[in-house]
Amino acid sequence: GSCCCQDKSESGQFVNDVSRVSDGAVSVYARSTSVVHSYPAMSHHDGDAELQAEEEWPPQTQIRHVEATQEPWLTQEPLPPQTQTRHVEATQEPWPRQERGTRPQLVKNGSMRLQQREKEKQRLQRMVNDFVKSAVPGQPCTFLDAAEDTRTASIYRVTKNLLSFYVVEAEGTKVKFKCQIAEIQDVYSFSADGSASFDPVVVEMASEQDRELLLLVVCMDGSRLYMLETSPEQRDTLLECLRILCVYAQQTKDATKG
Repeated sequence: GSCCCQDKSESGQFVNDVSRVSDGAVSVYARSTSVVHSYPAMSHHDGDAELQAEEEWPPQTQIRHVEATQEPWLTQEPLPPQTQTRHVEATQEPWPRQERGTRPQLVKNGSMRLQQREKEKQRLQRMVNDFVKSAVPGQPCTFLDAAEDTRTASIYRVTKNLLSFYVVEAEGTKVKFKCQIAEIQDVYSFSADGSASFDPVVVEMASEQDRELLLLVVCMDGSRLYMLETSPEQRDTLLECLRILCVYAQQTKDATKG
């Protein structure tokens, strides 16, 4: 097939589709992954609440030190023995010093978390955009057939509307595998998930080096695709982008139903 970027009549729609993936599915995916959630999730409302903390910071934390001869409060009558306190050494502070004009630590942490989330979202947007531009015209891979114990040089593609994923022979037009992206149940890599989910025949077919590139796509109808990527970097990109595109395809499917 020809590259969609060369189809001037459809290029605008293609760009819009990629933009919608970036604006919608990437945000959903970013909130749902452990990569992004290596820190607690925080909404914009949480950030507002933390920014207000500067105004609500307890007044007593502004005290710098207590003089050696000064009681921590003033009173006309002697205090009961049980409420009297020991003098605080002149060089000892009862709590960490707060520099004048600085925000509470929780506000700083909240701002850092927001920055980290935004950086991760931008990274995912760039990755998806680059992936779609290469996957629509086609990317090389190796198709593994467990039933026939064969391997075939192939190309995987994503349709221009970003809703279907299929694999065809590199030499010819025979379709080896096809599915709706919204129907993808999960994607596994041998390097990260081990052999438990993989057919033993496929594992035996792949050399030790091949196993580092081995991927499994499982669809809701039970169909399974075993394939080898061209490099560990491409393996990780395909795995993550298929998951993001799956979120996008499901959103599109739900919107169509609505």
